Parts: sequence; C-alpha cells; structure tokens
Amino acid sequence: MPGIVPGGEAADRRTLETLVHDLRRYAAEGGPTPAELAAAPLISEPLLVADPVAIRLAGVVTGHPRVGPGPAMTSQIYAVDPCSRWVRSYSRLWRVDESLFSGMAPP
Repeated sequence: MPGIVPGGEAADRRTLETLVHDLRRYAAEGGPTPAELAAAPLISEPLLVADPVAIRLAGVVTGHPRVGPGPAMTSQIYAVDPCSRWVRSYSRLWRVDESLFSGMAPP
C-alpha cells in the first residue's frame, strides 16, 4: 500500500489525481490508448498477490523507469483489463505479458 513520505504530500496528491483521471478515462474510453500501452513497463510471468489491504501483481519487470529488469511487485491494483493485457496500479499503467487468468475456469 502506498505511503506518504514526509514532505511528499504534494507528489502523493499528484499521483492520486493522475490515478483518478486515468480510471475515469479508462471507464469512458474502454481503457488506455495504444500509445500509453506501448510506453508502459512490461510484467511477465504475472501472479496476482493478495495482502491484507491490496491486490498486487508480481512478476518479471522490464521497462520500468526505476526498477528492474528483474523480479518486482506492483503497488496496489485499481483496474484490470478484462482481456488481461494491462493493469493500472496506484502509480502507473502496466502491460501484462501473459494472461493473469490462464488455467482458471471461465465464469
């Protein structure tokens, strides 16, 4: 779960405002644009991970501006593409290399 670094309140507020803006736009437009997806970091071998307060995605990350390449875990997930091509976490959009739901029975 994201925390606010002392003195980082303005940055945290901008992150939350961007998240809200993106979620509203995704709902209205059916998801991120192709350009946004192309620019998003990739997470391969994805695994949904639940902790007491959030669902996150763990896997092998490439293209992240500060992490990797290598194993990593996202911040809290707020949106999942019904086709499992992307997720929107607290801090950013992620491309997903493989289906999150492979091997699961359809609803």
